[in-house]
Amino acid sequence: MVGFRGREGGARALWTVALFVACSGGESSTVETSPTGPSSGLATSEGSTSAGSGTSAASTTTEDPTSSTSAASTTTGEPAPVCGDGVVEGGEACDDGNDADDDVCVAGCVLASCGDGFVWVGVEACDDGNDSDDDACVGACEAASCGDGFVQVGVEACDDGNADDGDACLGTCAAASCGDGEVQVGVEECDDGGESALCDVDCTAASCGDGAVNAAAGEACDDGNADDGDACLTTCVAASCGDGKVQAGVEACDDGNQVAEDGCENDCTITPKWEAVGPQVNVPEAMLKGWQKCYTGTYNQSGMKLADILATCDKSNLLFACRKTGTTTFQVLAHAPREDVLFNTGNGNTPHVANGSGWYYSDAYSLGFAKAGDPINRSACDISGVNPTLRLCWHSSGGNIAAGWRCGSSTAINTSGWERVIYHAD
Repeated sequence: MVGFRGREGGARALWTVALFVACSGGESSTVETSPTGPSSGLATSEGSTSAGSGTSAASTTTEDPTSSTSAASTTTGEPAPVCGDGVVEGGEACDDGNDADDDVCVAGCVLASCGDGFVWVGVEACDDGNDSDDDACVGACEAASCGDGFVQVGVEACDDGNADDGDACLGTCAAASCGDGEVQVGVEECDDGGESALCDVDCTAASCGDGAVNAAAGEACDDGNADDGDACLTTCVAASCGDGKVQAGVEACDDGNQVAEDGCENDCTITPKWEAVGPQVNVPEAMLKGWQKCYTGTYNQSGMKLADILATCDKSNLLFACRKTGTTTFQVLAHAPREDVLFNTGNGNTPHVANGSGWYYSDAYSLGFAKAGDPINRSACDISGVNPTLRLCWHSSGGNIAAGWRCGSSTAINTSGWERVIYHAD
């Protein structure tokens, strides 16, 4: 009988093959054999029995398991390898003798590798068995995370692999946008995460006139223009009566004060102005409703430019008046439209008649009025005695107002005891 060790079901077993040989004396020999290799055992029983003449003795034979004639061999001549038996053989890359798939040797006796679908403990964080980098397991079997350079679908908006919050993708893997608190270089001027005194909600630097209302900067409005005649002033304050700016279509006037009956009322309507035809005498100042005082000076003053005075007295109607200093009643006054009062008559004695008065004006000689139709005798001021109480004259020289000269019938005045006044009105 010949025996050999073969593999079946992952365990080694002893297979015995009995070989009976007819021989003299009815004795037999039993031989054990096993596949070659360090684990094979070999058992031999020696002896022979002769059965008489003509008969041969049984011999001991070791069969080659690789021989095609061996009863225990495979078609290749070697036992089939068994994965999991702890022996690396045949086409196996490894065999650690266990069925765990979380170590270096996984199912099929294959060496563990990224992408095999098995997580190698201590080496891999994950292994989903695919090469997609847009899921939870990316690259070299690493768990997806913000900053790895891979966009995890459904979780992140972007991932540029850096921690720079000044580009299109924040360090949180959110797409950069105005209001996120990070300034996107080349795109935003500022970004404080919301409106502040320095940054508008559109992430541009805040400034009055930029067209964006910045409440934190104290802006009530911002229409982006330099027009003070609309609903929003150039200071980004909403227009209102009393701000000194006439809002077109809303206010008739706005003198910026709370003084009543000065030409512009406190509700920004025009005060019905006091009017009279021709020179008037002994007029209380309180009568001059609707007129606004724009110049006051004494008769001994000189040197102030008439252009500067008239730039302040710039409304469409002018009134010239005079009185003793400290009194509230004007000794004489007259008014007319601006262009008539300032009509340039040169140094002549022919006045320009308007609203019942004869007006004359020269910034290098004299200016004043008399009753319309009365003669004028300028030298340089009017020295005529016809209806003297209805006359007013002030010296001028070189474009400036000069000292002197008459208030009604009082002439040659050159002291601080007398006062000349200009009013204007719309």
